[in-house]
This record gives sequence, structure tokens and C-alpha cells, in this order.
Amino acid sequence: MFASNNTIMKSLIGTLFCSLALFTNAQVDNGLIAKYSFNAGNANDEVGTIDGTVNGATLTNDRFGNPNAAYSFDGDDYIDFGDDPVFQFEWNDFSYSIWFKLDTAQYAYMFGKSDFQSNYGILIGSSAIDPLDITFGTNCRLLHMENGELRYVNSTPTDTTNWHHAVVVHRYEDSTSIYIDNQFIGSDTTSYQYDPEGFNIAGKNLMLGKHSVFDIFFRGDADDIRM
Repeated sequence: MFASNNTIMKSLIGTLFCSLALFTNAQVDNGLIAKYSFNAGNANDEVGTIDGTVNGATLTNDRFGNPNAAYSFDGDDYIDFGDDPVFQFEWNDFSYSIWFKLDTAQYAYMFGKSDFQSNYGILIGSSAIDPLDITFGTNCRLLHMENGELRYVNSTPTDTTNWHHAVVVHRYEDSTSIYIDNQFIGSDTTSYQYDPEGFNIAGKNLMLGKHSVFDIFFRGDADDIRM
């Protein structure tokens, strides 16, 4: 559908590459600013030089059964990708995707970049239920949520046996959409007021396996991150 219109493709390639992957059932490489397949047994960036630093996470089988091609997190591990300017998106549109497998029902921050005001990332679970919740917000004002601007989409529950694929497609002026396992889950169209920082979130690192500020750790396996 998108490929038939080159103008649309060129204007949206930075944000829609993950969506296109869903419809073609393929992993797309065009438009990537960072890629971590872990296939070489490390957390090195495969399209740039923003390598991740592994802190306690151990290599494990990926979703195809290949050994030492994904990372396992046991509740106090993480991979730190740093605070490179390429991850400071301001008011631009962008998207990211990740494969994951849960070890147990949990409340955890699986992947993202966050400070006390803004965040983009994937949050697992809640205090009342244990689905895969994906939150995405800016100026969310954690101490005063009633004044915040939080985009939030809650998916259906996921099991602790199989690998799953999550995609977030963000358009700053429009909406944030979530896809799980090739299925559109929903969008949040909450409007953001003007923010001079947007999604820069400068000074906080992009993390896999924990929150950028708090010790909220993920338990499970993760693989093939694309941004």
C-alpha cells in the first residue's frame, strides 16, 4: 500500500519502516538510525557506532534457536546505549521495534529513555493486571499526572512462553500507535503542548532491561532492536 506512492514513502520512511515490516512480515533496514540484532554475541550497533554496554545480561538463544544471539535479563541486568544525540528526537517523528519473551508476569520497564518529565519506551504490566502495557509520553509530569500529556496504549495479555514483536510508531503532531505480533493494537491521539525540549530527554541514557532513572528491571529475553 505504502510502496505504491513514492512521495509518501520518502516523507514517512523515518517513522513507518516498522509499520511496513508488519505488513510485509520482514525486517526492514532502510531508514534505521540504530540496529542491535545481537547476532554477533555483543550489543554493537550494526548501522552506526552507538554500541551498547552490557551490565549483567547474558547471551541466550534467539527466537530461531540460534545460540548466543539474544540477551537474557534476570531482574537486575541491563544494556546501556548511552545518550547519543541520535536518540534525542525533539519534535520529530520516529519509531522503534523489539522482539521479547517474558519470564514471568511482572511490572517492569523493558526498553526506553526517560527522565522525570518525558519518556518514550515500553512498560510491562501494571499494579492491577499483567498485560503488556506500552506507554509513551512527554511532559507527563510524574508528580502531577492530571496536568500531564501522556500517550498510552494497553495491549492484550501476552504469555510467558513465546517470543513477541512490539512496534511503536510515533508522530509528534498526530498520534502514537502500537503493534504487537503484526496486529494493530491501537493509537493515542493526546495532543502535546509545545515543549522546547520535545523528546530530547538529554542527560538520560537509552536502556534495555531497566528504567533510565529508577531500578525497575525487566525479566525475560530481548532481541533485534531497530530504531
